[in-house]
Amino acid sequence: MDRGAVDPDADAGLLDFESDDQASEDRRRSRRAVWISLGALTLLLVVALLAIGFALRPRPGHVHTPSHVAGFQLDNRSDATSTADYLRTAIAAGMNLDSSVGAVYANATGDAHSVIFVGGTSATGSATTRLTALMGMLDDATDGVTQITKETPGQLGGAVQCALTTDSNVSDATSPTPMAVCGWADRDTVGLALFPNRGIAEAYSLFIQMRPTLENH
Repeated sequence: MDRGAVDPDADAGLLDFESDDQASEDRRRSRRAVWISLGALTLLLVVALLAIGFALRPRPGHVHTPSHVAGFQLDNRSDATSTADYLRTAIAAGMNLDSSVGAVYANATGDAHSVIFVGGTSATGSATTRLTALMGMLDDATDGVTQITKETPGQLGGAVQCALTTDSNVSDATSPTPMAVCGWADRDTVGLALFPNRGIAEAYSLFIQMRPTLENH
């Protein structure tokens, strides 16, 4: 055999080995590419879900006292402002509210039909528990809360109750005067409104109109 001659079978074997090795490397690269793509897609999916969850989560509620509410106007000169301030201070302390407001609203019917409103923010306990505590703040040794009714909460949800109470414990009251009162509590807000010289049905009708303006999400 001529030593200088090239063995075609030997070259073919070498080419086959290189071809198999290259194919194996290509498969590894393909698998890596697939795993990288899957990882990237998974990461994008997680980020998208977190973003959607953040966008859809309920926003914290806020209670405020706008200048106009359901045909009533904020009245800073009313004698009842002392009542509103008294109730705001007592309820904020008694329920450990994070923030609180108080105001008096009047319309063309005069001071005798002014609405006294107090409210605030709190996420402690359930809505029902906080509403019970809120209504209970009006019940002491001299005044009682009677005829408590469970009402439909309306578009803002939570829990709503109305009842009858008196105001003999406040500084500007000369004698116990029955009045309707309605209160709400939801995920993170509470609100209470006193309606002198109105029955429960009329008070609830006004209360459910006022609440969407007094409470913001």
